[in-house]
Amino acid sequence: MLFWVGLVPASLVFGPVWRTLNPFRLLPDRPRRPYPPGLGYRPAAAGLLAFTWMEPAAPEPAAPLTLLAFFALYAAASPTRCCRSPSAT
Repeated sequence: MLFWVGLVPASLVFGPVWRTLNPFRLLPDRPRRPYPPGLGYRPAAAGLLAFTWMEPAAPEPAAPLTLLAFFALYAAASPTRCCRSPSAT
């Protein structure tokens, strides 16, 4: 918890800290399918809404298993939707 609280002040002092620490940056860069312009910010808003809903609705929102499940769903959804090659339609 202290890490996430300290991330904002660290970013203010040292710049974009999360860009360096983000584990998804370790994934190989590959051709990506163009993002459909009609979606706009809806996927980002849906992810934020899901996480915000999980906090008050989950029986134990800070439990490692709950956070692991949410992170696993996010990790599975991000590459499959955004990072598929253009030939995989």
